[in-house]
Amino acid sequence: CTLALLVHTLPRLCNGVQQPVKLRKLNGGEAVVGDLGERVTQEQLVDQAHTGLFHLLSGLGQDPVLSPRLEFVCTVLEESVLAGREQSRQLLSPLPPTLLMQLVKVQPKRFSMELVLRLFDTNSSSGRKNMARILCLMRNIQAGKEGLEGETG
Repeated sequence: CTLALLVHTLPRLCNGVQQPVKLRKLNGGEAVVGDLGERVTQEQLVDQAHTGLFHLLSGLGQDPVLSPRLEFVCTVLEESVLAGREQSRQLLSPLPPTLLMQLVKVQPKRFSMELVLRLFDTNSSSGRKNMARILCLMRNIQAGKEGLEGETG
């Protein structure tokens, strides 16, 4: 009896228009509330959380020095690439290029050319442009280090 009540009543209470849907943003703990007449779907909530996750990762990735936070962000990106081409494209779609630029500046040896090629959607012009920017940054960092080694050697 109780199980039947839960099965029929719980979805109506959770998904009904009479209840506002709240989602905690990952930045600042602000609540996103749907209007009473608006139905917020699960897909919309997941999209908001997905975007919020990358907003949070951007905040964590702004450390100018190597730290456990930076290591965590790098690992999330690497693991996303390992998920496969289509899944990684979906997982990394909200990745801000500025986050990756900061990570490459702090840890240039951490990111191989192959990894950078997989981080961006090469089917879109913005993906190709962002990928080229990162690759140029990596080249410039490497050229700068080689120049310094030549002067001291």
